[in-house]
Amino acid sequence: REATNNEELNREAMWSLTLPLLESQMKESSFDVSSDWADAVRFAVAKRAASEVSPLTSVILSHVKADLGDTVRADFASQAKWLRLLQSILAEWGSDPQKEPAFCDLADSIIPQMLQVYSHSYEVTRVMIAKTMFLLFDFPHFAQCSRLLHLRKTTLAFISSTLSPLHSQDAAVATLAIKHAQETTAHWLLTCALGGESAVHQWHHASLVPSLFDGLLDEDATHQKFTRSILKYLAQSLDIFPDAVSVNILVTHDSWKVREEAIKFIGVLDTRLNSNSSILITHLPSLLGDSRLEVCMAARDVASLVFLVDIDSEHCRCFIETLMGTSTKFLKPLKRKTKKNQAVPDDGDVEVKETQDVRTIRFCVHGLSGLVLSSPFEVPLPVVPAISMLVRLASGGGSEAMTTTRETFMDFKRTHLDNWEQHRIAFDEHTLEGFNETFEAPSYFC
Repeated sequence: REATNNEELNREAMWSLTLPLLESQMKESSFDVSSDWADAVRFAVAKRAASEVSPLTSVILSHVKADLGDTVRADFASQAKWLRLLQSILAEWGSDPQKEPAFCDLADSIIPQMLQVYSHSYEVTRVMIAKTMFLLFDFPHFAQCSRLLHLRKTTLAFISSTLSPLHSQDAAVATLAIKHAQETTAHWLLTCALGGESAVHQWHHASLVPSLFDGLLDEDATHQKFTRSILKYLAQSLDIFPDAVSVNILVTHDSWKVREEAIKFIGVLDTRLNSNSSILITHLPSLLGDSRLEVCMAARDVASLVFLVDIDSEHCRCFIETLMGTSTKFLKPLKRKTKKNQAVPDDGDVEVKETQDVRTIRFCVHGLSGLVLSSPFEVPLPVVPAISMLVRLASGGGSEAMTTTRETFMDFKRTHLDNWEQHRIAFDEHTLEGFNETFEAPSYFC
């Protein structure tokens, strides 16, 4: 007992010396130097009972709460530094199942404060909040415990409401708060993708990933670029496919920027996961026939990628059959040759009302283009009729159809030139003649 008392006295004496030093250094040290103190805190709490380091955790927790709650005299750098120290405790306790009660007590205490500053105005602090959220919810070995699951539910509800339009506030303030919340969410999901286990952190993807696309609507070009880079990385790293409702909302969004990024995101994700998802195929026709060329081209690239990796699958075969059947209805006879450089009258240059036929023709042209470009250096069986149909669609489909067809054939020519003598025997004379006439200047490729 005397030895135990001496040990406790020594520990108290040690805390009385080190904690004031820690507090003073957090005021004077830079954010970069605080990483050394974070390592020291992690070493101090490692393999020690929570009760033994309670003075340290209490000081860190009190500073996190006090600094984050001070919106008048806020020292943003100090907030970030204390959050970094808190992360050291969460990392050690989250990897030790015996620390579950202490970890959950800490989470109960700090999460309300974290949510109040989720839309923090300081970028570094937003990044630190995101990493702290990851360590609270996605890192612990006991992430499925009932207390954390309850906190997950309330946290997700709060963040979802934060990412929604704040009609009760001034428009500029609301927009800025949503923008900051989107960035915090993006950093959180990015941290999960980099360091989390997919089985653990899938719980918030269905709700939070779609909200990131709203960042494309921001007038700030830098924020749009940030959003695109995050979505591109997540598409290449996530292990879960979005649900049908979320996909439908994104690909039918009023903004063409959202539709464009949505089809890119879903296409890469679907191909990576080899999900053979009917969700993607279901929405491809409308996106291939979209009123914005940017969306059509993105959908064409996705269709080409799907055909490249999975052309023999059932859903690809059904899609190609539908594409061919629809294209057949709009085929025009091949026009007679015109004199060199003579302009061909083109009704497509006249601005007309967007009709269903116009959208359908656009779907056919971009769908066939994707099919043609899906097999560089080879000419699989479906590509032969696709080129023939493109020739005939371009002859009567207006300037947009002609431009898309011309660019498609130029890419096809570039990838198949070396072995063209072997490939050309697959095409009939009329198709080869139409292929050449598609180019602006005479081509002797065929």
